[in-house]
Amino acid sequence: MKVNSTHRITVALRMAGIAGQDKLNGIFEHLSEGNRWQLSIFRSIHEFTGETVKREIERGTQISRPTVQRYLKVLQERGEIEYDGHRSIVTQYMREMMDTGRVG
Repeated sequence: MKVNSTHRITVALRMAGIAGQDKLNGIFEHLSEGNRWQLSIFRSIHEFTGETVKREIERGTQISRPTVQRYLKVLQERGEIEYDGHRSIVTQYMREMMDTGRVG
C-alpha cells in the first residue's frame, strides 16, 4: 500500500440513489489504496454555502479571508461561478444539476 502526503479534499455530493453511492464507494476505494485525504463531504446544496466554500479554501490554502473573497469575485467576473458575496456560490455544473432537479 502506498502512502502519500495528506491532501485536503472537499466534496459536494448528493448521495441519494445508486449514482451517489457509487461515487462515495469510489472515494473510499481511492482512500483504501493509500491515498491520504482530509475529507469533508457536503451532502446537499444547502450545506455547501458561500461561507463553507470560503472556509474550505482558507483551510486548504492558508490564504486570508480577504484574499479568498477577492478570488471568488474574480471567478464571478469571469463567469465561472455565481457569487452573491455572502451566502451562495453556484458553479455552472451546480446550476445544471439544479435545473434538472438532481441536486437537493
